[in-house]
Amino acid sequence: MPLIRRNLLKLAQYTSRRTYFTIPSVRFSPSHTKSHKFAWKVAPNQPIACYDLIYECTAYNVTIFDGEDDPGCRMQVECCEEGILSYVAIDDDEIESRSPDEMVGILSTSTEEHILIQQLLGSNKPNPEQTLSKLRQCESLEFEGQIPWEAYLAN
Repeated sequence: MPLIRRNLLKLAQYTSRRTYFTIPSVRFSPSHTKSHKFAWKVAPNQPIACYDLIYECTAYNVTIFDGEDDPGCRMQVECCEEGILSYVAIDDDEIESRSPDEMVGILSTSTEEHILIQQLLGSNKPNPEQTLSKLRQCESLEFEGQIPWEAYLAN
């Protein structure tokens, strides 16, 4: 097979990949133990641009100044990836706490992928573990890891 044709086939395989990212409950510092009272700034099924604010939460035991712990600082999280918010594991101001690195949402990187994720999950909102299990079973979706993110203290 000529080299050009092989390269075109590889390119076609790469461009047909459908990928998704998980949106984590962000770990703000090594001492950070839990977050709660999430407030989503992007609605489910809406597009996200790079550096959009996606959620705010209250984080506990986040070391801010030379060993001082702030037991309830409000943090903002920006997404450094483009896509569509396909799944939200927790609703606004849900009381349940989340551990750092626990999945709180799914970001799909294309409209086709977003539709596929919606079809896989159905109208019921499965828990995060069931959601990841269903997505991993789908051969046409590829997991890219956690979204790249930036976080700031909220005013």
